[in-house]
Amino acid sequence: MADYSNRTIVALLAVALVITVVGTLVSVSKLNELGGTYTYLTGAATSTSTGQTNITITSTTSLTLANTNINFGSGRLNGSAKACAIDTNNSVLIIWSNGTTSGGNFVNDDRTGCVSFTGPTSGFLLENTGNNNVSVGYTCSGNCTRLLFTGSGLGGAISWGYTNGLDIKISAQSKRKQSGESGVTDGNPSCAGGGAFYRDSGWNITNGTAYTQSVQGIMVASEQTYLPLSTQGHWLCGNYTSSPLMPDNSKDAAVMDINVTIDDSATGTGVQSSFTLTFNATSQ
Repeated sequence: MADYSNRTIVALLAVALVITVVGTLVSVSKLNELGGTYTYLTGAATSTSTGQTNITITSTTSLTLANTNINFGSGRLNGSAKACAIDTNNSVLIIWSNGTTSGGNFVNDDRTGCVSFTGPTSGFLLENTGNNNVSVGYTCSGNCTRLLFTGSGLGGAISWGYTNGLDIKISAQSKRKQSGESGVTDGNPSCAGGGAFYRDSGWNITNGTAYTQSVQGIMVASEQTYLPLSTQGHWLCGNYTSSPLMPDNSKDAAVMDINVTIDDSATGTGVQSSFTLTFNATSQ
């Protein structure tokens, strides 16, 4: 048997170690390739699963009314007063028999001619709380005329105060700033429009289905302008063919204020009088 030196044995062991390491690296590399491409191997077992995610966004038409009751209370005229006009914006106008007028803030200013009546501080706050653009209108039932509501003996329009003695005006909430919105108080004009679809860029009162100035025989009042309450109702924003009131939180509301004028021909019966307004929202 040959006599190998220690140096020779060490050299052979080193060569064997190198071969072992190289073989291991090659094996690991091949295993990695196999892991990345195993799906292409003929006869390999596979398994797949699918997951489904669903959501449905509902379409909602909703008009919310804040301050559902307006109460002018009970009272009478001072003997020196000819008429007293009370508004839901907390103001009063007294027309005296000598032709002079006075008034202002219902609570703090002189209202001796309008005795004991309540001065409402809030009108009807209308807000689009759905997610559709809508048009808005109202209908009236009950004592919807000045004669029925106050027992006034005067017929037709009156020459002082306001147009009819039982009047409404509509104001964007961004101008009226009445408390009670479900979200933040509007900072931008609501019911924005203009052109043939909605006569004004804003709220308005009309009893017509068209919004062009050329239409004849239609009672029209622009935003923040009084018009007599209608027994049949009015459109307030848009109509059957247009819905300009958006559901955007910063421009989705308006306030209808009511002004009632009690004159010295009104009959004091001691019986409460009322009318009911039904507001409706229509989406296309």
